[in-house]
Formats: sequence, C-alpha cells, structure tokens
Amino acid sequence: MAYNPYGAPREQGPIAPQLPPQGLGPQPWEPGEVIGRAWDVVKVHWVPLVFGTMIGGAAASAPQQIASFYNLIVQGPGHRADFTDPVYDALLGFGFLIGWALQAFFQAGFTRMYLSASRGQAPEFAHIFSGGPFFLRMLGGMVIHSILVVVGFALLFVPGVILSLGLMLYPYYIIDRGMGPVEALRASWDATVGSKGKLFLLGLYSFGVMLLGLLACCLGMFPALAVITLAQAIVYVRLTGTESTAQPPPQYQQPYPQPPYNPYGPR
Repeated sequence: MAYNPYGAPREQGPIAPQLPPQGLGPQPWEPGEVIGRAWDVVKVHWVPLVFGTMIGGAAASAPQQIASFYNLIVQGPGHRADFTDPVYDALLGFGFLIGWALQAFFQAGFTRMYLSASRGQAPEFAHIFSGGPFFLRMLGGMVIHSILVVVGFALLFVPGVILSLGLMLYPYYIIDRGMGPVEALRASWDATVGSKGKLFLLGLYSFGVMLLGLLACCLGMFPALAVITLAQAIVYVRLTGTESTAQPPPQYQQPYPQPPYNPYGPR
C-alpha cells in the first residue's frame, strides 16, 4: 500500500530481534589474551562465577565423602581406610557413582553459565541448576572422555596430553549445539586442529593462575578456577566464530516512513 501522508498514523510494531551470528569461522586468539579477558569478566561477575562454582563443586563432591565419615565414626580419627570392610567399600562405590552423576549435572550448568559470560551476557546462579536436559549426554561425554584420556596416558604420556587438549571443548558442543557425546568429542577434536600448541600454552598459563590462587591463602583458588574455566569458554566461542551475540532491545519500534519534503505543500 502506498504511503498516504494525510492518513491516520499507523500503529508501530516492534522490530524482530536480530539472531546471533553463526558460522563466522574461527576467530584469532592468544593464550595470554584470553586469560586477561577472562579476568576482566570475572572481576565484574565474580559473585555467580566464583560462588556458583563453589556451591556446585561442593554438592558434587559431597557424596564421595560419605565413606570417609563412616570410617571416621566407626574406626575413629587417624585410622586408615579399611578396604576389607564391605560397608566402607559399598559406601565408597556408591559415593563415587552419585558424585559422578552430580558432576555431570552441574558440569552442564557450569558450561551454560560460562558460555553466557564468555559472550558478554550476565551469568546467573540459576544456570548451574539447569543441566537436567543435558544430563545423560554430559555423563556419556564424561565417561568416554575419561576412558580415551586414560588409555592415551597408559600408552605414552604425549598421546594422553594430545587427547586431553583436543577433546577438552566437548561440554560446550553438548550445551551450545545440542550434540551427543561422541559427536561433541569429534567436533572438539576437529575444532582444535592446529591449535593444540596454543592450548598447551594456555594450560601453562592456567597452571600459573592456579599457583597464584594457592599462594593467596588458598582462597584465591576459586577465582583462579573461574578465570581458567572462562578462558576455555572464550576459546570455544573464538574457534567456532560465535563470540558476538549482541541483540537490539526488542522494545525498539519500527518507524513509519517520512514523506519527502515538499516546499509547495500545505503548511
């Protein structure tokens, strides 16, 4: 319909939100640069990133302490673990299995939280409890990843290191792309081709960050862990070309067109 400058004004509607860019190709990154970027983000969003990681980690490790508490109560302080006690062995195995399940659940939530932070969004505490839909895929990925890395280190040290570096990004593919465990591990390996040297250097940087955290009366370990984890998330979004997800506010309205200026028209 042609524009009528004398007609009644039309109601303005909201602009459809812009979708985040996908498939832009790998973006450049350097180990020191992503560590610095992660530190800048953690300084702003340290409450959910640090305390969320502490809460989730404590919840995931709690079942593995059941056998230790049993040994403390039955045998007394200072007594070594008695693996001939069937109750202790059962509690140890039960705690290990439940701990792995909780770790998979919280790993999915952590991954979602750190992905949000790596893309300039505000991480939330609720993210760490949102891993339910990805639980089985994350648990499968953890099991397969652990088996491959253990076999790699059993053969020779170098293959184990290479496998660890090449498969380290699989949780992000599970959460961000909805992949299955095998597909996510394969995607991580393909994405890190040509980047394993820089990933190894990133590991050295991460060791230095963790060492600084230990020197800070051990309390700095939790911010250090947040920086290291966020740096890995930044590497993922750089390698996949999905770093920018900026969207215009949906309340912006679509302006109706303005007629060209006519100096002889009515005033």
